[in-house]
Amino acid sequence: MNLYDIDLEYKEIQEIIEENEGIIPEDLEKKFEELCSDRTKKIENIIKFIKNLELYSKTAKNEAEKLQDKSKSAQKKADYFRNLLTIVLGEGNKWKSTIASVSWGSSSSVEIIDEKLIPENYVQKVVEEKIDKIAIKAAINSNIDVPGAKLNTSKYIKIN
Repeated sequence: MNLYDIDLEYKEIQEIIEENEGIIPEDLEKKFEELCSDRTKKIENIIKFIKNLELYSKTAKNEAEKLQDKSKSAQKKADYFRNLLTIVLGEGNKWKSTIASVSWGSSSSVEIIDEKLIPENYVQKVVEEKIDKIAIKAAINSNIDVPGAKLNTSKYIKIN
């Protein structure tokens, strides 16, 4: 029986108990105890499942961070050996074998020496507006009306 069905039967029995002024009929006493036990077990299993998923999530996040660190380390090693290869071959010299070939390419990039000297037609204006939710929350909590905003309060389950 799933938790939904248990809750339905549990509520039906509770209504019967209320109709009998708090007295559990003998024929429902055992059923009520079983439902309470089943419901407790189901809820406990759901809580265990939540805890397992949260632990898995945390473990996966930690593992992702470790893999990110390994990736950075591997890239640093590759850069080191690329520089070593440059030194060994000499800049501009080509090399070829059955497994790989090395040649040289070129690229260009702009280095800004002094931003103040750059003509205005080469400058892009970037304007960013951001709503200050912390200030709005503080204002609403101080009974100040903030048009276009409202304070939402929500409940959440805390599992210890």
